[in-house]
This record gives sequence, structure tokens and C-alpha cells, in this order.
Amino acid sequence: MNLDEKIENILSKYGDKIIIAAHHYQKDEIVKYANLVGDSYKLAVECSKGDAEFIVLCGVYFMAQSAALLAKNTQKVLIPETSAGCPMADMISGDKAEAIITKINQISGKNVAPIVYMNSLIDSKAVCGKFDGSVCTSSNAKKIISYFLDQGRPVFFYPDLHLACNCANKLGIAREQMAVFSRDMSLRLNCDIKDVKMFLYDGYCHAHQRFKVEHIDDIKAKFNDINIIVHPECKEDVVAKSNFAGSTDFIYKTVSNAKPGSKWAIGTELNFVNRLALQNPDKFIIPLAKSPCFNMEKITLQSLANTLMNIQNHIENGEALNNLLKSDESLRSDAEKALRQMIKINES
Repeated sequence: MNLDEKIENILSKYGDKIIIAAHHYQKDEIVKYANLVGDSYKLAVECSKGDAEFIVLCGVYFMAQSAALLAKNTQKVLIPETSAGCPMADMISGDKAEAIITKINQISGKNVAPIVYMNSLIDSKAVCGKFDGSVCTSSNAKKIISYFLDQGRPVFFYPDLHLACNCANKLGIAREQMAVFSRDMSLRLNCDIKDVKMFLYDGYCHAHQRFKVEHIDDIKAKFNDINIIVHPECKEDVVAKSNFAGSTDFIYKTVSNAKPGSKWAIGTELNFVNRLALQNPDKFIIPLAKSPCFNMEKITLQSLANTLMNIQNHIENGEALNNLLKSDESLRSDAEKALRQMIKINES
């Protein structure tokens, strides 16, 4: 049997026990087998709502960690390729985040609210929970920042600098009310630290950092009636020059619901853009520039088949599960607290 036949055979036998969850950035050969396709928020929240015993998370490692944190005790979360990481998530550790939070509180005399982007590892999320903060996603970051600012707490947003700046711009927060921690822990201030509303961290997404204003200029020179839509992990100047900016789910819905014949250049991950073009043949859709996420591409048909065969052997023969997510119990409670705080704020 070829790989597709192996996968289909296992799913026909044990499909009720298995949910395959795929991020929008996965390749078509993976997405076609997914029961659930979505952004990082949807995958983390929706995976655990069903009764499937095995959750196969086709995405990068922090996504599988988040799914495991929210999964029921009876559920097991597996990732087909454990080396599928996120460079941005690796730009800060829990220890460094805690050191920065402690430093801010000491020198400002305030109780800073940490907000950690979903694109982070469990230790970074745990620190956020420890200091009564919240996880956020690109779709709800603005709402969560506002929630804590309305309580009179300045925020420390990490690790994505661009998402933080773009949210601050939407909220009308002046540049002099923002301060940036570099990865060497040095602090760039534009005002008295007691007047800072947002402390940021100098992290970024490689795939979205690649987009430039010049790409927009070149596209608009060729197609003067084209819409530019980008992800808010892009740089501020790119977002400012675009017609629309929003989460992966926002981009999906906006383009899918657009008028037939409309033209779109999309500034986000390449596999997702190509799939949108295939799903919307009545529209003209191109990438703003070709920028794949190479870690997402580490999930292959072979690795998915291997994971499903491992699950089958586990069910039938008691074989040990490979690539099973096991949360560090010393971090789990605080990390889950930060995730559930996000859900509470987002659904309020």
C-alpha cells in the first residue's frame, strides 16, 4: 500500500478514536485528512471538545503543547514531527520572561500584566499564568491588551514585537508610551518608566518578517485595483500600507467572502495563500511574496502515516506511543491558567 492507502485504511478502522487537526499553513496533502483546520486559537480550543482519544496535531510544537494543556485526561496528543518548532517561540524562555517581569515591577513600582503570544512554549506560558497574565492570539491580542490596560496595569507583551506594535497602533498608544526589551535584556525607553503602557520584546516571525513595503509597491504597480491583506506579524510599515490586516482566520474569511473577480495579494505563509487561491477560482489571488514556513513543512505525509500506524499498533498491540506530548507538571497548572484566562476574556 502507498501512504495514502495506509492512512485511509487506519482512519476507516479507527477514525472515531482519532482527530487530525491541521493548521492553515499545512500542505494540502495533510489538510485533506484533517477533521479540523484552523489557526492556533481554534486548534487549541476545539481539539479537546470532542471525545476522540487521540489528537494528531499537524502544526508546530507549541501548538501541540497548547492542545495537550487543554485536552481531557482521557485524550492523548501526538505531533507527527517533534522537530517542527517555531524560531520565534525559541527567542524567549520562561526564565528570561520572568526576569523581565520582575525587573519591570521593581523599577516601575507597578504590577505589570504579562501577555504571551500563543506562539510560545509552555515555560513562557507558565510564567504568564504565574503573574496573573494571559495568553493571546493574533485574533484577540488587541482585546486582551485592552482588558489589562483598563485595569490600570501596564502590559509586557512577548515575544512578537510586530504584533504588539500593530496592536498598540490600533489602540492609539503613543510610541513614547512603549518600551522595548532586546533579547540581551537591555531596555529602550522613550519616557519615564512609570508612564509606559506597553513593554515589548524584540521577537519576530521569520515568515512574516520577510514581507516589505517594496513588495506592496511592486504588486500595486502591476495591478492597480488589487487588495493587499497581511498578517499582523508583519512589520508596522507593511501593515500600514495594506488595505487589511488580521489573523489567519480573518484573512481566510475576508478573501473567501470577497466579491467574485476581486484581486488579492496576501502577505502570509505560502501554503495557505496557495490553498486560498485553489479554493477561490473566481478571484485573482497571489502571494505578496513567497514566504513559506519551513517548520510547518516538516509535517509530511510520511510522518503523518507513521503517527497513525503507531496509534494503530498501540491500540492493537500495546506499542508505546511515539511523539506523545507530556506536559511538565511543574509548569502545567500556570500555563493552563494563562490559556484559560485568554478563553475567558475572549468569550466575555
